[in-house]
Amino acid sequence: MPSFCFRPRRPDEDYDAYEQAFIRAWNSFCSRRRLNPYPAQSTGDRYLDARNASTEYAARPRWGVLRHTLGRLARQLRQRLTPGPHSPR
Repeated sequence: MPSFCFRPRRPDEDYDAYEQAFIRAWNSFCSRRRLNPYPAQSTGDRYLDARNASTEYAARPRWGVLRHTLGRLARQLRQRLTPGPHSPR
């Protein structure tokens, strides 16, 4: 799963310009990956909503790790359910 990381605000940069750049970057990131750019609970502030949604996105489980874990558990279950050569049938 790709991660979203936005640059820190520069000392000479206006807060409003930084917020607008963050919102544009987050919306672009979401549109490229077909994600919902809005958080589960909206506050009404566009920057705060984008910040909350990006934080929620970062906290989501990594599907590659989850897929690997589920695959390993499925293999272990198959091995336990498969009768061995000396088991009664």
